[in-house]
Amino acid sequence: MASLFRVLALCSLLGTSLAAYTIQDTYNSGNWFSMFSAQAISDPTHGFVNYLSQSAAQSSGLYQIQGNQVYIGVDHNTVLNPNGVGRNSVRLQSNRAYNHGLIIADFAHVPGSHCGVWPAFWMYGPNWPNSGEIDIYEGVNLQPTDQVTLHSAPGCNVNVGPGGQTGNPGPSNECGAGGGYNGCTVVSNVGTGYGTPFDNAGGGVYATQWTSSGIKVWFWVRNQIPGDVINGNPNPNNWGTPQANFGGCNFDQYFANMNIVRASPDPLPIEKVIGD
Repeated sequence: MASLFRVLALCSLLGTSLAAYTIQDTYNSGNWFSMFSAQAISDPTHGFVNYLSQSAAQSSGLYQIQGNQVYIGVDHNTVLNPNGVGRNSVRLQSNRAYNHGLIIADFAHVPGSHCGVWPAFWMYGPNWPNSGEIDIYEGVNLQPTDQVTLHSAPGCNVNVGPGGQTGNPGPSNECGAGGGYNGCTVVSNVGTGYGTPFDNAGGGVYATQWTSSGIKVWFWVRNQIPGDVINGNPNPNNWGTPQANFGGCNFDQYFANMNIVRASPDPLPIEKVIGD
């Protein structure tokens, strides 16, 4: 079970036009190790996982450059003691934090749809949940599609933003519900956006636009990636209806100074695997 990243770019607004973005940072195989830090920490979400340092992850083959791609894997061979520390894996966090932007992530391969995995790609700020969290790519076990979720401090109540969305809203529009743990969700109705079907389609791209007025997420399989994304001149105005379109909240109050995080994959807490 592994992830292969081809490129991840964060673009900032150029001038005042929402259509005009310029690339601020590019994360790729040439600079990846200097742009991300491996976090050898206890899992904040209590997964059955043992996050390795960069040196340990590289020496064990779980974190490496393969051609022009970044490989981020998990130990899927060791038979574990259920009373042990958990499965060796890799958690990465960007060294830079951001306020607003267009985040474009190209995944050549993601962990397959298996019981016990919890792969995710997200952003979050300090003093969680007060600076917010955007879960861009996330699923558990045999979940068939991606789920986009916002987590915040209490008070961020969202609606579907102008232009609509293709995904299905979750049960709550309160992103701070349950102390921020429940969040507000949009479930994709695209079967190729997560897990094994994603890989069978040749991978794809997730794009997240974060502004003062809203947070939107688009997804495209490999053969449907817009030309402006491929040529490095992204223009969300050309992309049609997003998968998720959160509006109605004072986003600048609840989302700030967020780092990019990738965990591949975060094994679920044992009780969650059993429960599902």
